[in-house]
Amino acid sequence: MNNFKVHVVCMTYNHSPYIVETLNGFTVQKTSFPYVCVVIDDDSTDGEQEVIKRYIKENFDLDDPTVARNEETDDYILTFAKHKTNHNCFFAVYYLKYNHYSIKKSKNPYYERWTQTKYRALCEGDDYWTDPYKLQKQVDYLESHPECGMVYTQAKQYDQETGEIFKGTAGQTNFMDLLCISNKVMTLTVMFRTALYSKCLKEFTLPIGYKCYDIHFWLYISKHSDIHYIDEITAVYRILKNSASHNSDTTKLAAFIIDLYEIRFFYANHYGYTDLFKDYTKKTINDLFRLSAQRNTNISYMIFLFAKKKKALSFPVLLKCLFYSTRIGRCYHRRKYPDTITMY
Repeated sequence: MNNFKVHVVCMTYNHSPYIVETLNGFTVQKTSFPYVCVVIDDDSTDGEQEVIKRYIKENFDLDDPTVARNEETDDYILTFAKHKTNHNCFFAVYYLKYNHYSIKKSKNPYYERWTQTKYRALCEGDDYWTDPYKLQKQVDYLESHPECGMVYTQAKQYDQETGEIFKGTAGQTNFMDLLCISNKVMTLTVMFRTALYSKCLKEFTLPIGYKCYDIHFWLYISKHSDIHYIDEITAVYRILKNSASHNSDTTKLAAFIIDLYEIRFFYANHYGYTDLFKDYTKKTINDLFRLSAQRNTNISYMIFLFAKKKKALSFPVLLKCLFYSTRIGRCYHRRKYPDTITMY
């Protein structure tokens, strides 16, 4: 279990229609090294665990006594096995017995036992990889560039509801871009050094429940090393109606935007960039007003509390809160915000 060069973390919940495509993207990887995919199902209620079990039974060697193993505790059932034909591919699947997210219980201990690897990659259960050489290309780059802590690629975006496919927004970035402009790193495409990730966890701990942990790691890694963008499409990001960054619940989406701000503010404060961060505070307030107008939903009290907390509650912002608390005010200003919000 300690000979893997890469471990892939796949968190999944109620992704039964999509998980097979995700797992296929893992098993088709062509590498010169062994890698382990740690799949953690958080007690799905849509039958996803049964879908994963069938996939494992059909594609993995569960009868090899030298490799395959099963483990059960009060919290999970674990199945570990090697792929039948891709002998560099191993899966460690955790079928959680109760939903950890709802009680804010960390899932870190489950995948941390597999992290004695040089590199780490991520892909959630509703996204998938399309390039069978994704892992190999990224390992090759990191191996030849010791100054680089993370590498990522481009991805297509697929709107599950409309069927629309379009190119993602990934591009070369650095710490200041991530802090004050936007996050161009698409999580499902990344690979980074496990040592940097572990160092980040030791130095900084975020409360369980944040919806945007990824930017936390990107900021840390980009501050302590180079990060590199490969302009190749290696994956597909699936846009779902009620995902954290595309939630149909306006209040939850507003909370996501505020969470994203708080993580960036933490780093700005820690590294002494609060003066440069003032424009991003204004942008966040404007994004919340934009969301209120586009969704025709009153979130003025949330905006008021946020602006007050960040000492940005100017007279114009207060007036705008009052104006946007009315349907007439939101509808009047909707034409001012024709575009969708840039969430990252």
